[in-house]
Amino acid sequence: MKDKKILRMVQLSFFIAVIVVLQIIASVLTRFTPLPFSLSLVFLPIVLGGAVFGVKEGAILGSSFGILTFIMCFTGIDPGGYVLFVNNPFVTFLLCLLKAAMAGLASALVFKALSEFSFNDHIKVALASAAAPVVNTGIFLIAMFTIYKTTLYEWAGDTNIMTYAITGLVGINFLFEFISTVVLCPIIYPYLKKLLISE
Repeated sequence: MKDKKILRMVQLSFFIAVIVVLQIIASVLTRFTPLPFSLSLVFLPIVLGGAVFGVKEGAILGSSFGILTFIMCFTGIDPGGYVLFVNNPFVTFLLCLLKAAMAGLASALVFKALSEFSFNDHIKVALASAAAPVVNTGIFLIAMFTIYKTTLYEWAGDTNIMTYAITGLVGINFLFEFISTVVLCPIIYPYLKKLLISE
């Protein structure tokens, strides 16, 4: 039993390391390529970890991503995040942590809830995969339209803030995160499940 717990901790640490690596790669590609969006695959280990290990671990993996996101905000690696950090450091920390933790938690909860029914693994993982970017982006947009509304108006300029938020602020980033997660997670999951200790 003790050995199983230690092995799970090692495996979870590996997933956290993958989150860090994927986020660093996405940041480098965003900075040094002309692409108008971030090639972030960070939700893959969050969704897959939550599906394989359980709800608590899904939240832990999401929280790890949130802490990393905050570090990128206050160091200026994420220029938009740095603006939010300067505006209100504490609220920015809470936002980064909350949206990412809730994304991991929601994804793992969806997978667990669907496991009570006779859905095949591909459907369960696909729906759980959809939950992560939707929750993460949804909480971010709610914060932008409430806490950071002044900043949102400044960024939008003469553009309608709703149009700017949907097309400029999250737009292609969200679509890439959503499609890549929903497509890749169901493909990877069956192989990963055989390798790792599940809940």
